[in-house]
Amino acid sequence: MLDDLEKVLADTPKSIREHRDRAILAVAWAAGLRRSEVVGLDCDEAETAPGFVRFTSQGMEIVLNRSKTDQEGAGRTIAIPLRRDGRKCPVRLLQKWMQVAKLRSGPLFRPIDLNSGKLGRARLKAGSVARIVKKAAKRLGFDPRFYAGHSMRAGFVSSVAAAGASVPAIQATTGHKQVTTLFGYVRLVRLYQESALHAIPGW
Repeated sequence: MLDDLEKVLADTPKSIREHRDRAILAVAWAAGLRRSEVVGLDCDEAETAPGFVRFTSQGMEIVLNRSKTDQEGAGRTIAIPLRRDGRKCPVRLLQKWMQVAKLRSGPLFRPIDLNSGKLGRARLKAGSVARIVKKAAKRLGFDPRFYAGHSMRAGFVSSVAAAGASVPAIQATTGHKQVTTLFGYVRLVRLYQESALHAIPGW
């Protein structure tokens, strides 16, 4: 959930790896991305890449050329507005990662050598996103066995649904084809808000 994510982002990054991981967590959550979509992003516009990022005066756009539920390649664009608090802003955190890693083209998220700290040129594997999420969950005192790459996507849907976002608005971000899948999250977080008992005066 958003509160959990913000606790992780509150830590000051001490290495290039921590800058990368913070950017991954923030972007994956804010765009409701699958882990394959996260690692498929490029730094610049590339038709051959699964997706890429584009910065604007209002924030940034994540352009997905294709994804799990879009095998025809129709694509979709996800807008992430700038957030007032730069320490929690996915746009600023991603820009900082790109600055630290000196990235201008090619894969946006890449492996980092454990010993030397050297940044690789290849695309990060999807399984690495799950490990980053599990590591963050463990730092928060949660059991990492119950967390994976999908936790960011599920947390986004649950958090914005609880805040009152409409199902069509959520669907436009996540690309869910089946509305029934989203309703499962929405019902869980709005159990009390949408209780029929509120129709009784004075309840």
